[in-house]
Amino acid sequence: MLFLARFRIKKKHKVLSLERSVVELEARAEDLEREAAELRRENWWLKEMLIMKGRSMRTSKQRSKQG
Repeated sequence: MLFLARFRIKKKHKVLSLERSVVELEARAEDLEREAAELRRENWWLKEMLIMKGRSMRTSKQRSKQG
């Protein structure tokens, strides 16, 4: 009987440890999702800046050719 009690205790500790790991990993996944969303926004913003810069350069070149 003592063996079974030890086994149950070890199993319970293992389950608790796994549950703690799940909570920690879920929190980490949420952090990574937020970071990914932030990086997507930053990427979009930088692309828009490049597009605007390209348009600006084309416009200024066209004006200089006309003038």
